[in-house]
Amino acid sequence: MSRIVYKPNVKAAILAAVRKALGSGKSWPDAYEAATALKYTGKLQSLQKMYYKRSKPGRKAATAKAPAQAAGKRTGGQRYDPATKAAIIKAAVAARKAGRPGRRPLRPPRPPGSEPRCPD
Repeated sequence: MSRIVYKPNVKAAILAAVRKALGSGKSWPDAYEAATALKYTGKLQSLQKMYYKRSKPGRKAATAKAPAQAAGKRTGGQRYDPATKAAIIKAAVAARKAGRPGRRPLRPPRPPGSEPRCPD
């Protein structure tokens, strides 16, 4: 079955009728009858889906707030202030020099001519 697309004014009238019927305490089948009187051709379940999807108000626009500044000055695109970044880099360099405990060092490459023999 092909999808039915209603014109905006017809859809608004259908949703207004459903909203009015439900607001006055009627049940969904009664709201469906009100919608079919306004040329709605779908099923009750589709009407409920259309109602819940379109009747929700949109999100409010976010208001711009001043971002909280860290201890040092930061410019756009930086995660850390310069002092913190220097401390992180210093710790990373020290960790690299110390090596990671519990890991085996890499094997040195084999000298040429000492390839392992493959059994034939």
